[in-house]
Amino acid sequence: MVIVDNGYFFISIIHSKIFQRINMKPFIHFICILASSLALFSCGDHHHHDEDHHAHLLSYCTYSDSIEMFLTASPIFVGEETHLTAHFTSLANYKPVSDAKVDITVVSQRANKHKLDAHCTADGIYSACFTPQHAENVTITIHMTDAHGKKHVFNLPEKIFVAADEEAAEHYAEEREVEAISAVHLPKEISWNMDFSVETPRMLPLGDVIHTVGKILPGQSDEMDICASVSGKVILGSRSLTSGQPISQGQTICTIDATGTASDNLWVEMEKATAEYEKCRKEYLRISQLAHDRLVTATQLEAAKRDMDNASAVYNNLKKHFSSGKQYLSAPESGFIKNLYVRSGQYVTEGTLIATISQCRSWLLQAEVSPGSLQYLHNYSDATLRLPNSSQMAVSLKSLGGHLVSIGKQVNEGNTLVPVVFSMSSIGHFVPGVWLDMYISTQSSDSLLTVPSQAVMEEMGTYFVFVQLTPELFEKRYVKIGATDGLHTTILEGILPNDRIVTKGAVQLKLQQSSGTVDPHAGHNHG
Repeated sequence: MVIVDNGYFFISIIHSKIFQRINMKPFIHFICILASSLALFSCGDHHHHDEDHHAHLLSYCTYSDSIEMFLTASPIFVGEETHLTAHFTSLANYKPVSDAKVDITVVSQRANKHKLDAHCTADGIYSACFTPQHAENVTITIHMTDAHGKKHVFNLPEKIFVAADEEAAEHYAEEREVEAISAVHLPKEISWNMDFSVETPRMLPLGDVIHTVGKILPGQSDEMDICASVSGKVILGSRSLTSGQPISQGQTICTIDATGTASDNLWVEMEKATAEYEKCRKEYLRISQLAHDRLVTATQLEAAKRDMDNASAVYNNLKKHFSSGKQYLSAPESGFIKNLYVRSGQYVTEGTLIATISQCRSWLLQAEVSPGSLQYLHNYSDATLRLPNSSQMAVSLKSLGGHLVSIGKQVNEGNTLVPVVFSMSSIGHFVPGVWLDMYISTQSSDSLLTVPSQAVMEEMGTYFVFVQLTPELFEKRYVKIGATDGLHTTILEGILPNDRIVTKGAVQLKLQQSSGTVDPHAGHNHG
């Protein structure tokens, strides 16, 4: 029987007769192979435990104007090779900094300087090793040159203690370890691959906020209705002509054929207009000759001239727009067809609405507020728009070129709210005619501590944010909130002005904390 116990083994022959029958040479060969395999297994397992032996890591974080540097190190003691791992994150997008050149300088208390070339072990991660020779304090400086040639220098905020032995080093690392009861560990390799960012709170003069709804409408001079001037059958200018299609100035929308109708026949109208014009023209010429001979009065001449001009206007209008008994309708300005109300072959009468053309040059945003809120609008600052029940980020009205145009002076019959109108030069990703959640904010004389609204999470009627303890450790911090304008939320209690708050990725952190399924060491490949 072969018995294995933590890498050691012994063989017990239960029955002596069996032992006697065994050919010893191949048996001994088998035992040697088995012993070698178990020894390898034991060594591999021992090496694995050595890698995980250091339960605590030293960690430091510092910043340049555009980059976050996060350094981790195993506990440092004399004679042991120490691994230094630097993570570089762009503050512009919280993604790893690639294609950089990194070196690490270690200066001992004895003024000995060691320059270490760090090698890239993964995107944004650089590692170096050194072996201290004396128990002392050391200063570590990281020099990084990015892909654009810009140099960044990161000085650690404190000196690092090199212990005399492993036990003292572990104790030092344990004392410095950052801990929190409600903390979530998120490795850099994971946060780099999600929509993630961190910001410090901002002091903003956020005053009273009016929460209401609003609707985007075209500007008053931005839409034109095209109507039929005669009765007849519609023939569209293009089979592909539909609502929402761009259209150029002068492009034909449709033709109205009025020649085939029994009544209001355009061809007949044209003949009548031509005959009337010729009649009035000849009469005017006759009266003019008589006036030259002083046989008629000036009043009679003016009346003949007026009749001819009127007949000429009707004739020329029909000739211009209704040649061959048809009316040609074209776009007076470039824009797009907001609505097309007819189809080919449809019979329309004079005055029928054919199409509406919009130019998208200006927009109106109409909201309604309670009469009691009107007093706050005199200190109007901005408004925030958001689609209801949408994950899309709220948008500032000022960023869309918006400003307050008018405040209603009275309520309409059957409505207890007062209309408030804003103008906009752009509507962003919003669609005209859709109702939007709207936060109208007013200016305050005092600046208040605020965070982006997307950073604030709600749980059973309470609110919290995630505060960065280290670039890989985030604490769930309960807060008391004040007013919100949709973009920013006032924090009355719970955080400090220099706290770093997770603004993008808070939802994922909340889900991760609830599930508790992510390994604290997941994603690390620090070489």
